Amino acid sequence: MSLAKVWVVRDPSNSSTLEDVCFELEVARLDRYILGAPDAWSRENHAICVTREEAEAEARARFMRIAERFAEIATAPAPRKARAK
Repeated sequence: MSLAKVWVVRDPSNSSTLEDVCFELEVARLDRYILGAPDAWSRENHAICVTREEAEAEARARFMRIAERFAEIATAPAPRKARAK
């Protein structure tokens, strides 16, 4: 059995959908995907998964990390204003 397709997962932005960050790609096109945007490949922290289920679980975990970070920011105390001299 040869591997013909993989699932690619990349870091989401605050406006990403699941389809934006988790998608199927033919193995034969993977090199073109990487070479087409080499900076994005390293910056977006890609993962390659063999199954859709594994990829979607990884994507959801990444969304949860973003949601947790936003929750931390939203509940953090406001920064103190500097006193005028």
